[in-house]
Amino acid sequence: MIEGLFVVSIVVMIYAYFLYPFILGFFAFFKRNVTISEKYAEPLVSVIIAARNEERVINQRLVNIFNSDYPKEKIEVIIGSDGSTDKTAEIASAFKVGKVKVFAFPKNRGRAAVQDDTVTHASGEILFFTDAETEYDKGCIRKMVRYYADPKVGCVCGRLIGKNLDNSVLGSGQKFYWKFEYFLRTAQSKLGILGKATGANMSMRKSLYKNVQPETDIDTIAPLNVILAGYRVVYEEGAVAYETFSLDFARQFLIRQRYVLYSLWSFKYCAQLLDPFKHPVMAVNLISYKILRYLTPVFLIAIFALSFILSVKNMFYAVFFILQILFYLFAWIGLGLKRSGSKIKIFAFPFNICYLELGMLSGLIKFLQGGKVLEHTKES
Repeated sequence: MIEGLFVVSIVVMIYAYFLYPFILGFFAFFKRNVTISEKYAEPLVSVIIAARNEERVINQRLVNIFNSDYPKEKIEVIIGSDGSTDKTAEIASAFKVGKVKVFAFPKNRGRAAVQDDTVTHASGEILFFTDAETEYDKGCIRKMVRYYADPKVGCVCGRLIGKNLDNSVLGSGQKFYWKFEYFLRTAQSKLGILGKATGANMSMRKSLYKNVQPETDIDTIAPLNVILAGYRVVYEEGAVAYETFSLDFARQFLIRQRYVLYSLWSFKYCAQLLDPFKHPVMAVNLISYKILRYLTPVFLIAIFALSFILSVKNMFYAVFFILQILFYLFAWIGLGLKRSGSKIKIFAFPFNICYLELGMLSGLIKFLQGGKVLEHTKES
């Protein structure tokens, strides 16, 4: 039985990180993405930004949005100042180019509440959600809008690129993660089973917007709601936005923790998508893409414990157990080197993996305890 549990744990890990991506890529190879007609309308779009104490960047962000190659008269920007204690609202209100609506909310309530309140004032047929520190590529808005010529498309998400991911070992790890993530999203988009967006660079039909529960986030709950409404979520690689990512380990720990919490709460509200009898393909996809990845730290702990128990009976398990000890020893050395300011990849990489897996484990435990996150964290 112990050996069986060990094998199951290994197989699940191999499936989640190797076999599932291979299956996705194989079937997506024979599929084409949503056909885009160059003859599409240019509807009014509402770009919504929930901002808190962003006086340093808010003017530059507005300039960036109205510098898009989409007609200025077809863009309105709605700024929701989330209890800012600086001049965010005043600076945004003084902006003279294009149509800008500013709502200064006196209390800090979190991104979800601000978005819910500002969406009611949006005139656009298409809603764009982004952050104050994000920077759109010139063609970002247009490249997403054109998909809405297809009445079956309800949500379109773009690509978010970190401008500073070559600056550290953690950044290099994030760069690899995002390449893997966007490979999966491209395949899922082609197959019509994408259920995830990027909160700083996404759009959706206003008619499909539902209030966001405070324990979820727009990029985890909105795509699922769109699918439940019978529409499709599309990923457009060419709709690029840029952002400076945090390279602080403590913050990345919290990002992983909170992202797991946001996602699991979203699944709780959209649980029918995990029902293999109602949505068989989507259920398999979401379980493979999300649930099994969130359980990775649990499987790693199980593999370590089970291989230790089996090591006394079999040389294979003994060697496997020793290799794990070496990996975690390297991670521990990486922690020590980080504290001293040194960076050696052979030690930093294992530390990076272990630290972020601990963040996911923390989020999983917190969810099982009924914990919630009521504040937004970027880089999702």
